[in-house]
Amino acid sequence: MSDRSESSSAPDRKERLKRLRNFISDRENQKNLLIPLGVCLLGTLACSLFLDQIPWYYDWLQTGVWLGLGVSKALVWQRRYPRMNRALNLFIYYLFGVFFVLIAVYLVTKLMMFTDYYGFEYLLQEYGDNAIFFFFLICFFQPILLPVPEPVTILAGSAILGPAAAFVTSYLGTFLGIVVMYGVARYGGNFIREKKSNSKALERYYHYVDKFGIWVLLVLLIFPLLPDEVICLGAGFSQIPAKKFVPIVAVSKLVSSFCLAFLPQLFI
Repeated sequence: MSDRSESSSAPDRKERLKRLRNFISDRENQKNLLIPLGVCLLGTLACSLFLDQIPWYYDWLQTGVWLGLGVSKALVWQRRYPRMNRALNLFIYYLFGVFFVLIAVYLVTKLMMFTDYYGFEYLLQEYGDNAIFFFFLICFFQPILLPVPEPVTILAGSAILGPAAAFVTSYLGTFLGIVVMYGVARYGGNFIREKKSNSKALERYYHYVDKFGIWVLLVLLIFPLLPDEVICLGAGFSQIPAKKFVPIVAVSKLVSSFCLAFLPQLFI
């Protein structure tokens, strides 16, 4: 009797999994439910991870707003109210955009106060259990918009998180940040070029590449002769193919992240 029940439940599980996959892969469901709910979840997590210095009641209020929006979104989607559904989508995206800018300003402003090794180490200590998430974000944004040297962040991260965690987190964060910045420079259009193309640091980048070839990027990304942001901009502006640039980044950042995390005595 039990064998029959087990054999009958197996097709049921397969059917449920199939329906779930179809539901998730449906673009309308992604657009009108899954993505807005994901944005609400990110907003809720951001409140608890990055706004630890604000009064607890503001933290709970913002968390409640995001959870309320998520529940409202699910109910509106279930009741099939198309106009309200679109309006709620726009409100969620707009609110998250404003919220993201506020968090970015808060973190960057706070980071500017801690631009040396000991200050950054103290900053990571402040975040306690969430320090690794904060560390990943700093490594990700470092080649994009944060003027903090890579040795400062990784050495401090190694001291607080341990060499292994600092190595893996910094490598993933920095690698993804460089790839994103390279994509912005390459596909960002004339606006990015007009704003950034007259930099003296970029002239040095072009000089190194013209003199030594594209493989000089391995050296430039390991040794801090130029900021990573400048290297990403130069590679993007000069249309270096991604199939060449990305492997160079992967290898060079593997070396620099490993050395800074596991061999700090070489740098301090």
